[in-house]
Amino acid sequence: MTPSEGPPVLRAYEFPGGMIEGALGGGKLYTRVEAVVAVPAGTGRHPVAVIVHGSYPSCVNLAKDKLFTSDVLSVRWPEGCPTQTFDQGEGLTSGPDYVRSTASFAYLARELAQRGFVVVTPDVNTKERFDWGGEPDPQTLQTNLVKLHLDLLRRIDAGDGLGLAWSGELRGRMDTRTVAVIGHSSGGGYALQAGYGDIPGTKAVAAIEPAFKSVPKARIAGPPTFILMGECDEQIPIADSRREVADLVRANPSTAVVSATMAHATHIGMLTGGGSHTIGLVTPSSSPACAAKALLNRTLQRAATARITGDFLVQAFAGTATYALTTVEGATVTAAAKGPASVTVAVAPSAPEGVDPKSLTFTSSETRVLPAKPAGLKLNGGPGHL
Repeated sequence: MTPSEGPPVLRAYEFPGGMIEGALGGGKLYTRVEAVVAVPAGTGRHPVAVIVHGSYPSCVNLAKDKLFTSDVLSVRWPEGCPTQTFDQGEGLTSGPDYVRSTASFAYLARELAQRGFVVVTPDVNTKERFDWGGEPDPQTLQTNLVKLHLDLLRRIDAGDGLGLAWSGELRGRMDTRTVAVIGHSSGGGYALQAGYGDIPGTKAVAAIEPAFKSVPKARIAGPPTFILMGECDEQIPIADSRREVADLVRANPSTAVVSATMAHATHIGMLTGGGSHTIGLVTPSSSPACAAKALLNRTLQRAATARITGDFLVQAFAGTATYALTTVEGATVTAAAKGPASVTVAVAPSAPEGVDPKSLTFTSSETRVLPAKPAGLKLNGGPGHL
C-alpha cells in the first residue's frame, strides 16, 4: 500500500434513486444512490475500503432534533421526507431534513485515504425503511448496496465517467478486488457478517461499536478483524460487546481478532453531528467513568477512532501478526488480541484531521444506475415517518 502523497481528495456523488433487490422474502426496495469518496493524493492503484453507517433516523427536523447537532449534513427531500414536522417525543423528531449519514463518517474516510485506501461510504438508510417498497432484509440489502457502489467505482476506474465531472481523478486508481469492510453500530454488525463471506476480496474487517446480529463463523480462517468498543456505549453495553467478542473468538480460533476499548467513549460520539447520548432507545451507563463530565470530547473520540482503525487496516493488509496500534493524546485505549495475533497500543504524536460534513458538495449525475421506482410507489410516510 502507498500512503497519500498529500491531503486526500474528498468527493461525493448522487445518482437517481431506484429499485434494488433486498426485500424480505424477495423483491425490490427503493434506495437513494449516494456516497462520499475519499481518494489518496498522487498516482497508483489502491485497495478500496467501504464504510457502512449505522441505523439512525433519516428524516428529521434539525431545528428541533436533539439526537443530531447542527454539524450534520442534510438535504431537503420532499419525495421521501414529510414536509411537516412531527414530534416523536424525548427529543426525537420527524421532518423534511434527510440526514446524509455518509458525510458523518467523512473524518474516517479521510484518514483511511491518507493511509492509502480509496474509501466509499454508501447510503444504506433503506435498511431501516418499511415504506419504500416492503420490509427490508438488512443483510441482503446492504450487501447489494455495497456491491452496487463497488461496481460504480469499478466502472469509473475503467473510464466510464457516469456523468461525474471529476471521475477522471479516479480512473486507474482503484483495486476493487481488494477490499476492507468497516462499519459502525448496525453497520459494524453488518461488516462482521459481510467480511466473512458476502463481499469477495475482503482482506480485513473493522467493526466500530458493532450491533451483533449473530456471530459469524469462517469456513477456514476469517480476515483479520478489529472490534472497537466504547466504555460508555449507551446503545450496546460494553459487557454485552465483550461477550459477543468472546463468542466470535471461540467460533473462529484461527482468525486474528483484535478488540479494543476506548475509555469514556459513547456510541453517538462516533458520528459527526451526533448529539446527546441520552436521546432515543438508549441505556446510558451508570458507571462514574461515564458521568457527563467524564465523557470523552466527541472530536477527540473520532480522532482516536480514525487513528487506531487506520493503523489496524494498514497492518492487516501488510500481513502482520503483531499489531502496533496508536491512539491520540487524551483518548485512552486498551486492546487484546486472540488467534494468530498480538497487539500493543501507544500514543501517536499527532491526531488525524476532522472533516466538517457541511464542507462536502454532492455532485448529481443524471446517469441511471438502478431501475426507476414504479409510479405507484409513494415514499413519504407522513406522521411517525422515520
